[in-house]
Parts: sequence; structure tokens; C-alpha cells
Amino acid sequence: MSIIKLNPPALAGLAAACALCGCLTAVTDIERRIARRDGAFSELTLEQQGRVRLGHIQIGDTTNMLWMALGEPDDVAQFLLNANWQKAERWTYVRDPHPWEGGPPPPDAAYQPGAMFVATPPPPPARVVKKYDIADGVIVDMDTLRETAGD
Repeated sequence: MSIIKLNPPALAGLAAACALCGCLTAVTDIERRIARRDGAFSELTLEQQGRVRLGHIQIGDTTNMLWMALGEPDDVAQFLLNANWQKAERWTYVRDPHPWEGGPPPPDAAYQPGAMFVATPPPPPARVVKKYDIADGVIVDMDTLRETAGD
């Protein structure tokens, strides 16, 4: 077994690379939220803990799980869930797309040999809107929408 030793400049470079790609920040934010609600997190099953750490939420999860996984919602609305006048909340999260989501257009989309330049810009990336309907502290419905800049 070999041991790899990293000197401080190499470690700083590795941390900077992770921070630039965003992978370090997301994990740190989730872990920070988990630490703030450690009692609720420790009561979850291992499967639930794994999903929270990955930011994966499903119907039947609690508001604590949702908050630990995704943080503060961008909007909270109160509404009546059914004919029995059951009060509910809708937590909405809006996430802007990653700067290079969708990627550049294929090379042949903007230029065709022997032809004039064809201006075909890529479609704007969609932002993601996630809505979670909550009754009695439990997620009862959820929806994910993708909105482009023209919507």
C-alpha cells in the first residue's frame, strides 16, 4: 500500500479546483444544514440519510429532510389541499441553470462549408423550478418544471 502525501500548495490547488467546479460548495452547504438539524438527521434511516446528502427528495419525506437537502425555499405559499379544508404549504425552489448547461451548438450548426454563415444560436438554458406540496410536515406532491428565458 502506498501513501500519497500532498504538500500544502498542492492541497490548496486541489481545493481551488473543487471550488471552481462547484462540487465542494454543494456538499459543504448540505453538510452544514445537516449539522444544524443533527437530531432530526440521526433519526432517519441510512437510505434516507443518503438521499438527503445527495439532495434527492421524494413524496413521503419530511420538511426537515427537504430543508436539509435543498435549504431555504425561494417561496412558501399557503393553500387548502382538499375539500376537507386541510391546510398545506407549497415550497418552491428556483435554480438557475449551470452556465454551460445545454452546451455549445454542434460545429456544423453555425457554419456549413460553401454556404453563408447561418446564425443558429443555441436555445437558452432552462432554469429549474421545483415545487413541493406539504401537509402535516410531510411531502404529499411534487413537481419539477423547466423554464426557458422566453417562458
